[in-house]
Parts: sequence; structure tokens; C-alpha cells
Amino acid sequence: MPDPRLALFVHHKCGTVLLQNVFRDIGESRGWYYRNRRSFSRGFPSKAGITMFSHSLWEPAARPSPMRGVHVVRDPRDVLVSGYQYHLRTKEPWCSSTDFTGSSPTAIPYIIRHRSDDFLEAYRADLAGQSYQARLNELDRRGGLIFEMDHFARWTFEAMEAWDYERDDVLEVTFEELMSNFDDTFARIFTFMGFEGRLFEEAMETARTQDLSRKSEAEIEKMGHVTSKTTSRWRDILDEGLLDEFRSRFGDLPERLGYPAA
Repeated sequence: MPDPRLALFVHHKCGTVLLQNVFRDIGESRGWYYRNRRSFSRGFPSKAGITMFSHSLWEPAARPSPMRGVHVVRDPRDVLVSGYQYHLRTKEPWCSSTDFTGSSPTAIPYIIRHRSDDFLEAYRADLAGQSYQARLNELDRRGGLIFEMDHFARWTFEAMEAWDYERDDVLEVTFEELMSNFDDTFARIFTFMGFEGRLFEEAMETARTQDLSRKSEAEIEKMGHVTSKTTSRWRDILDEGLLDEFRSRFGDLPERLGYPAA
């Protein structure tokens, strides 16, 4: 187990699969146990050396372990667009399920499984007997984007806003930095986590195998979570009416996270 433990705090459509692939491979090469916590969590899994918190729904344990982590955010407008496009076609079970029964209901996404029964019942009512994916696909693009705003995008933005950006044991990074300056950004991450010498070089080699800019278009087409090498598409998708809908719900959230208003 590495000391300190390593933590990856991400949000939906903010480089989750990229960081998972890089750090899972690093963990396997070093014998460090990798875990992914998709729901709300306190502290670390007992045996994990590397833990990904897929929605950054995390609170420190009463006796926190020494930790070095990275937290990744993305322009919320691109989170909205990318999430909408992903949910139209993903094969994740929750997205195509209508099963709200049992001890672990398939139709409830992990990001809201810790919410109250009243909240989950309201979500179920919003689906009107359909799956999330079916609901999106019956709507036109404008309606689908507004539905996404009111559901998965909203939940993601709430987690982004709740995050503590002042932690000195977590490096803040943007998805845009990862995409535009891949090698230097991963070098910052690995250096912050204490990687040196051979470990640092091997980690950089591992990371480069996941760099989209180094992949062919044919390779991109085979990746279920990626549709394009283009990092930002919100300006092409969100017209002024949709931006008004966004602002009426989330105000100046992009600016609060360090992104330009337009």
C-alpha cells in the first residue's frame, strides 16, 4: 500500500475513465489495491491503496489516513452536453432500467443512492414509468438537455459546489488541462502524489497510453465513453435559449469554478 494513500476525486464526464485506467494500471504494476467508490463514502476502503471516488461524494473518516489526491472539474456547460450525449446511448444498467425495487434498485444511479426516500420517489415520478434513457430519447434535443439539467447534471453540479477546494492534500486540476497539456498535467499529479525516479517514469508511460491525442480516429470510435477528441462543444450545442435555462438554474456556476462566462 502506498503511503500516503492515493485518492482520485472526479465527477461525471470529467475524466473518470481516463484516471481510472491510468491509476488502475499503476496499481496493478505495483500491487496496490484499487477500488472505485461510486456512492457516498466516508474515509477509505480498508485495504485500498488507490481509491477513486467517482462523484466526489466523500467525507473524511473520524481518523483520516494520510492521503494525496487529485480532484478534477470541467466546465459545467460541457458536463451538461457530454452527459446528455452519453446518456442517450450508454449501456450502464441504471440508465435503461425501470427497477426501483429491492435492496439495491438498478434504476437509481449511484450519485443519488444516499438521498432521502422522498427525493428518490420524486425522481421516480419524473421518469413517468420510463428509464432515464428512454425519457431522454423521447424528447427533442432541447427538451432532453433541459431534462438533463434538472437531473444528472444538477446532481453533478451540487457535488462540485459542495467540494472543499482548500484542501492542501488534494491537487485541483481541470479536465481541460488534462486534455490540452496532457504530459505536464500528469507530471504535476504524479509529483504531487510523491512519485519519483522509476515510479514517476513508469507512471508517465502508463498515462501516455490513455492520451486521446495519441490515439487514431479508429481507436476513438471503439471507446464507448468518448465521441470526439474535441474537449469543449457547449458553444455548438447550447443556443441562447438553452443558456438562459442553464443560468436560471445554476447562475454563474461556470465563473465560480474559474471558467469564462462565454
